[in-house]
Amino acid sequence: KNTSHGGNIRAPKMNKKTKNEKVEINITTSRGSLDDSLYQHRSNWYNVILPRLRSFVDAVYSIRSDDGKRYRLLMALSNENEVDAWGVLLDECQWMLDCDINYLRNR
Repeated sequence: KNTSHGGNIRAPKMNKKTKNEKVEINITTSRGSLDDSLYQHRSNWYNVILPRLRSFVDAVYSIRSDDGKRYRLLMALSNENEVDAWGVLLDECQWMLDCDINYLRNR
C-alpha cells in the first residue's frame, strides 16, 4: 500500500540464489517537514549539503585534472595506504575535517 500520508510499501523482490523465490521487503515511510524548526532540513540542504556536494565534485575534477594528485591518490589506494588516500581528499575538502568520518575517529 502506498499513501500520501506515509505508510508501508511492500515490493516483491527476486532472490538472487533461486530466482524463483520471492522475498518480501517492507519499507516504512513517514511524513516530515522540510521547514521543521528543530531540524531545518530545507536550510541545511541549501546551506550545508549542496555546497559540500559542489565542493566534492570540484575536488573530483581537481584530482582528475592534476597528474600529481591523481597519481598520489591512485598509489595510496593501490597500496591500501589510508593515510595518504584520505590526505588527498582532506586537502581538497577541508570541511571533511569537521565531519564525523570513521577514518578520523580512529586516528
